[in-house]
Amino acid sequence: MRPLSFRSQILLLMLVPLLVATALLGWLSYREASEALAQGAIRAVGISANAREQTLVTRLRRQQERASGFLRLVASDCAAKKDSERAECLHESLTDFMTTEGAIGARLVVPGLEPLLVGELSAALEDMTPLPPGQVVRFEPKQDEAERAYDLLVQEGEMRLVLRFSAAILNAVFQERYGLGKSGETFLADSQGLFITDARYPGHSGHNRSHPIDARPMRECLSGHDAEMLAPDYRGVEVIHAFRFIEEIGGGCIMAHIEQSEAFAPARVLRARVAQVSVILAALAVGLSFIFARRLSGPVARLTEKARALRAEDFDVTVQAEGPRELRTFAETFAKMAHSLQASMGERERLLNEVEAERARLELLSGLSRALAESRLALEPVLSTTCRQLAERVGDVCTLRLVSADGQWLELRALHARDVGVEARARVVLESRPQRVSEGLSARVLASGEPLLVPVVTQELLAQYRAMLPPEYQDHLLRDEPHSLAILPLRSLGRSLGVLTLYRLAPGPAYTEDDLLLFREVADRAALAIENARLFQQAQEAVRIREDLVAVVSHDLRNPISAISMSASVLLKRDGLQDWQAKGLSRIYSAADRAIRMIRDLLDSTQARVGGIPVEPRPLDFHELARHVVEEVQLAHPERSIFFQPGGDAHGAWDADRMAQVITNLVGNAVQHSPEGTPVRVVSRRRGGEVLLEVHNEGPPIPAEELPTLFAPFRRGKSKGGGAVGSVGLGLFISRQIVEAHGGTIEVRSEDGEGTTFTVHLPLKNEGPGTLEVPSPHVSSPL
Repeated sequence: MRPLSFRSQILLLMLVPLLVATALLGWLSYREASEALAQGAIRAVGISANAREQTLVTRLRRQQERASGFLRLVASDCAAKKDSERAECLHESLTDFMTTEGAIGARLVVPGLEPLLVGELSAALEDMTPLPPGQVVRFEPKQDEAERAYDLLVQEGEMRLVLRFSAAILNAVFQERYGLGKSGETFLADSQGLFITDARYPGHSGHNRSHPIDARPMRECLSGHDAEMLAPDYRGVEVIHAFRFIEEIGGGCIMAHIEQSEAFAPARVLRARVAQVSVILAALAVGLSFIFARRLSGPVARLTEKARALRAEDFDVTVQAEGPRELRTFAETFAKMAHSLQASMGERERLLNEVEAERARLELLSGLSRALAESRLALEPVLSTTCRQLAERVGDVCTLRLVSADGQWLELRALHARDVGVEARARVVLESRPQRVSEGLSARVLASGEPLLVPVVTQELLAQYRAMLPPEYQDHLLRDEPHSLAILPLRSLGRSLGVLTLYRLAPGPAYTEDDLLLFREVADRAALAIENARLFQQAQEAVRIREDLVAVVSHDLRNPISAISMSASVLLKRDGLQDWQAKGLSRIYSAADRAIRMIRDLLDSTQARVGGIPVEPRPLDFHELARHVVEEVQLAHPERSIFFQPGGDAHGAWDADRMAQVITNLVGNAVQHSPEGTPVRVVSRRRGGEVLLEVHNEGPPIPAEELPTLFAPFRRGKSKGGGAVGSVGLGLFISRQIVEAHGGTIEVRSEDGEGTTFTVHLPLKNEGPGTLEVPSPHVSSPL
């Protein structure tokens, strides 16, 4: 089959889309317009239904308001009269009000008087019950051919008024059919689907209020919904429905209709006009397609050849502008596009290079940050990590020198190279000769604090450095000559820490100013990491020295102070001592005993921080241990009242000496921190699988801000006199470590008006001797 000519293809390509587009646009226009007309008609019916609903509800509520106002008026006007006159006054007022309102019957109930009945149907209102909430009136059920009526009930205090109105007065609300066209109608139906107002089309279902309206919209409305829909009406005619459920009349419906044939008539007219316009446009499209196909076929064919050249990446192609003005513009644009593509390819390559460089930069920084974080503030891993990351990512060789302690030398602390052989030779060369701070290029960098970039290392510079080396090491330098060099200062807190040097060997690319920006950022991070590592080492060394000093001094002081205590004790037992001698010796003995306790606490604190406090549980009766310790504290404080109360079986396994230390600390603290004359209560009892020790004292509570650090080491509380307690502040800290070494817990509760209570929880079963690791004294133990 012979292929179609280019002109025929252009004609088909233009004609077919134009015809399809014309038909599609015509159909879419008709559909959108018809939908808009339909929605407008439906909206108009809905607006009509809303208007009838608003008018009806407003009318009924106003009748209700006027009836309530009538009750308030007659209550004030007729209240002061005698019963006979009062009844006559109420009857006259009710007759006038019923006439004014157009009611056909009324019944008024007033306390103390017989109910007043006015109108022919007033007797039927005697059993009127209150309406449900939200309902304003009640329509009487359909009774044969009797006229429909509705009742309105209002109540003010003990007065109640019932009015009956004819439903015919509501016809005026629904006779006006504005907005519904010639075929439209509106009417009101009750909760059974029976007409309340007159229908426009008699002789059908629901007419003369004899049968319910059997239509889907009516059923939807009576179920409590408000909506618009297309469906047959009570005559079976297709109409647009709008229905509104009226709760105020007890569940009736307002219906608004307009026949679809009338509502959608504009859409049918529109369809005919759209069809006519579509035919005209299609004819024009056919004619214009022939014309454009003829004029476009020649220039387009030539442009196609130029496009093939561009596809072959021939961006120097020349495009001749010919044909219609638009086609000439297209040809000129085509030529500019070819030149733009040529420029864009170069720009694309440049951007790709920049993106790749930025990616490498971010990878270097992220890798260095991650590696420094993993070094855990150890100086040597920080130095080694920095050099390794730089050598592997941005340079062939990296060296890191730090200023010595005396400030005279640059000590080589880290060296790394990509190639193992290069690293070995570089280490031999760099370690062959120590470097002074005041010589070489590093001296210039340290003095200025600015980095030095040598993009290309000259032979003159190499000769100067080679001359500084011993002859046996010069061959190593000749073998691995640096091609490019960057030296960066390491500074922190205004002082020089050392220099970072990066080498790139030939034939690698030279370092640039962009590389130097990256190196400066890396150097700053490395300097900060080095400074942090040094500070961390200094802090660790200071902690170790302090702990060693406390341990040594405490241990060495215990023997002489024990001798002082024993000597004072012996002297106190002698007869014939004068009062001043006895008082002096008592003070010496008390001071020595307090010093021994402080030394014991210091030794326990040091032991707790180093390896944990050892405990040796042995079977014992916790009640007896607690009683014995409380008696000892009572002897030391005879002026205070200390009550002990045991409860239950408390046999278990604990370290008696350590637990006695805990009880002594807690009871002693309770005595020291409570007002004189107040008791201290100690309770030891069993609860489940544990023993509870509770030490309670009265007085002001512990401030809330001190509770989180109450068990921290070296925390000294305030005594009952307001001054600092005469201790080193380790009692509660050591007590907590002893309790936790037994597998228990200790807690405190202190509130205003209730005093302070320390509670120790100790499990009855204990596996045997053990120790507990405790935090550093620099970290407060949580409560």
